[in-house]
Amino acid sequence: MKKIFSLIIIFCSFYASTAQVNIGKSRTPTNLYVVEHNDKKFNFFESTNTVFIVPDVLDLTILETHIKSIWTYNEIVFINQEEYDTNKANYFKDNLMLIFMENVSYQKVEVGTAKTGATFMNATMYVHAYTDIEKNKKGKYKYDSENVAELVFTLSNSAKARSKSDIDEPYVLNLYEGFVKNFMQILNDKLKARESLSVRDDFVSSKIIQLRKQKLYVSDWILRKWNPFTFSVGKERSAEEIFEDYQYEYELVDAQTLSDMILEGQDFLYLMHTQSNSEKILSIINAQTGNIVYNAHTNNSFNVKSNDIKALNKAIKKGK
Repeated sequence: MKKIFSLIIIFCSFYASTAQVNIGKSRTPTNLYVVEHNDKKFNFFESTNTVFIVPDVLDLTILETHIKSIWTYNEIVFINQEEYDTNKANYFKDNLMLIFMENVSYQKVEVGTAKTGATFMNATMYVHAYTDIEKNKKGKYKYDSENVAELVFTLSNSAKARSKSDIDEPYVLNLYEGFVKNFMQILNDKLKARESLSVRDDFVSSKIIQLRKQKLYVSDWILRKWNPFTFSVGKERSAEEIFEDYQYEYELVDAQTLSDMILEGQDFLYLMHTQSNSEKILSIINAQTGNIVYNAHTNNSFNVKSNDIKALNKAIKKGK
């Protein structure tokens, strides 16, 4: 049989996750651990072409314009979900990289004899490599697959209540064209460099010192305090409370404004909060390049705290 290879980037909902890029073989969908790819795998990935199925909440034309301006890894085209559902056979074939999003959901699971509630939430783009694709007589596909990468987005803290239609906020807090562009820049650059990447790795770039003179932009959703065990949002905190130990200039803006600033090509750094189960990741991202200049990972933490910002302030102060 002819060896058929495809690469699929999937926005989907498994157990948990909330905004960045993991490149490597995933050990399990419930955490962010990945195993690095070898050269043989990168050789396979380079043989693909990309089809991006744009979620309904995103503007296809805007996304296509901005992603095409930065995506150089392979050929890429953009379609909507209806087109894919109607003509899947035209896309799920040899040398394909497919990007699509499935429903995002919260799950509350009873754990152990005490029936303790455990919360899992997910809004992730998975990247899968597919080989040996076949379609049987019943119209179902058979294939071998392997995880290539994950782009992790931030699920709304109030998503559980969405079924009641009483939450005035996006289902995924940073699923905007500007943020998608930056995450795709990271994916594009790392795949071209044949490099794996873990969102769990702490690091500080020398460029962090730019924040000594440059304003840091922050999405205002970080002010809310989230209780993962009761699915509830507590009293909104003040920016002064969280940034009490930050000695440099910052500004809180809404996610739409921040996304628009990215698409306008403005040169600035912004704070991104990524939550995957109990794993909290804070990153400082360059809006023009998508490069991450600061990354800090914490276990068993669900909210941005003053200590997180204090650590960032220290990194800026110590930077060279």
